[in-house]
Amino acid sequence: MLPQKQWCDSSTADPEQVKQLCREWNTNQYVAEILLRRGYKTREEIKSFLIPELKNLRDPYELRQMREAVNLLQETIAENRRIVILGDYDVDGITATALMLEFLNKCGKLDLDFFIPNRIKHGYGLTEASTDI
Repeated sequence: MLPQKQWCDSSTADPEQVKQLCREWNTNQYVAEILLRRGYKTREEIKSFLIPELKNLRDPYELRQMREAVNLLQETIAENRRIVILGDYDVDGITATALMLEFLNKCGKLDLDFFIPNRIKHGYGLTEASTDI
């Protein structure tokens, strides 16, 4: 049997600050502790985390090769070529796939499909096995 590993976070949050955060933001102690241990201290920092706004999101073009990806997608849509969204089998991968499908469906009648690979059969990430669909 494999040894069980346990993740331990030795940092602690001041119990009084936790209580105060719980009262001010009507949240539970676990959320308050996480916020404090991650360094959220000011009202603005906490608000931007608990009540996010689109204007506060980072610029997506900061991601490497985002402009190239957008250009390729625009060309593909304009030329009515097939688009296959290669998703992932975990929760955020399935959610991202659903969001992309919803967005692209609103872009018009597209030759659109998706594929969620099987970890055993197709491996992890973009593999030759996952592109042979």
